[in-house]
Amino acid sequence: MSGGNSGVKVPVLPGFFWRPLELSDAPALHTLQKECASFAYSPPPKPFEKLYAEMENAARTLPGDSLCAADADGRLAAAAWITLDDGFRHELRAYLADCVHPSWGQEVNVYLIKWMEARARVRFAGWEDTRPRILRLDVEHQDRKVFRLYESLGYHFTLAEETMRRPLDGTIPEYALPAEMGVVPWSAERAELFHKTYLAAFRDRPGFPAWGLETWRKAFTESEGFRQDLSLLVLDGTVGAAYAVCMVEDNTGWVLQFGVNTDYRRRGLGAGLLAELLRRFRKAGLAEAALEVNVNNETARRLYIRMGFAVTSVYSSFRKTMPI
Repeated sequence: MSGGNSGVKVPVLPGFFWRPLELSDAPALHTLQKECASFAYSPPPKPFEKLYAEMENAARTLPGDSLCAADADGRLAAAAWITLDDGFRHELRAYLADCVHPSWGQEVNVYLIKWMEARARVRFAGWEDTRPRILRLDVEHQDRKVFRLYESLGYHFTLAEETMRRPLDGTIPEYALPAEMGVVPWSAERAELFHKTYLAAFRDRPGFPAWGLETWRKAFTESEGFRQDLSLLVLDGTVGAAYAVCMVEDNTGWVLQFGVNTDYRRRGLGAGLLAELLRRFRKAGLAEAALEVNVNNETARRLYIRMGFAVTSVYSSFRKTMPI
């Protein structure tokens, strides 16, 4: 038995058969994710309600874009699904996700990744533009053996980020922004100034993509949960000195992007802006604040720890470019 267009032999899992995921599989998939997390150095999976909502939203594509190994009682031994993202002007993305019970070997992982690649190739064929086709594996486990597997299949490690959180019911450090600087929330009219501050904040970072205004705006301000009132720009006259783009999800205030103009560093703007965000999050009735930071960004990590944040999980991203 072959893996369809994947060119890989379909693993035989006694007592299980391969089929697409269905919405009714949500409880079994959540159980599988919890079982995988217990063995793969991972945090607990997202709440069941969130998983169900995601599957419900993807119900139209599940028949073609997912695969699972299920037994007659509905238990799952493995599952995989792809999600396409056409939201970036510089590339087309397919996010690959799989979960294999630890009792089964890497043969199943390889099969599912190859199956997802083949399915992504079919889906990518529906676009006729020349943007690079990118496959992404974003994982929260820290299983080095699986990382080596990804690399053997042509995926390249691109980054690792920590998720850091802090409750909002405790004391917020009393840092403040310079009195001569102003703070304004996001507005469509200020989009270009926010974007200029983003460019100025990260221009010295190796490999900085320097997204154009529309690409950056779509990625950070058009997501569900984006909050204009909690996304702030610090102004020194008419110059953006620091900024933050924020969203709210499940009573958590997320700092999606946060930066200080390189010309304004070492003036306390990072601590002052973050403290202002925490105060506004609490005033909005949120329970906690959260953000993500590159594991190699020691300066930012020290600031976040000083502000009361603690690491709750780590995710790593691998990518592979498919030929057009």
